[in-house]
Amino acid sequence: MARRFVLSLAAVLVFTLGTANLALAQDKIQNNENLPTLPPLLRESPNHSDVFVDNDQTQREQQAAQAAAAAAMRVASIKRDGLKLAQLSDDLKDQLGKSASIFPVDSIKKAEQIEKLAHSLKQRMKQ
Repeated sequence: MARRFVLSLAAVLVFTLGTANLALAQDKIQNNENLPTLPPLLRESPNHSDVFVDNDQTQREQQAAQAAAAAAMRVASIKRDGLKLAQLSDDLKDQLGKSASIFPVDSIKKAEQIEKLAHSLKQRMKQ
């Protein structure tokens, strides 16, 4: 009799734990936690229903960190080139102020350098 009681108690305990685990899994599904997602290449392909991809949170965090670092490097590069452009234009202005009517070859080269730098800076700022 005691043995039957212990077995029924164990069965009730296993059933309770199983339903609690099921409820927890349903909550995760409703909150979209740890659900696998497909990479863009597979997501856009015509037949991706049988492909299983494990969703790795750390990989997404690393990609986000790399993107932030790349953006910071891009901004720093644009600032650096902007300062260089300002310095070159100040130098050219000083050279042109010193010469009367003849432009030295150095100032023509500096003007070309300013033009190239300004064009590349404009293109990078558009991206």
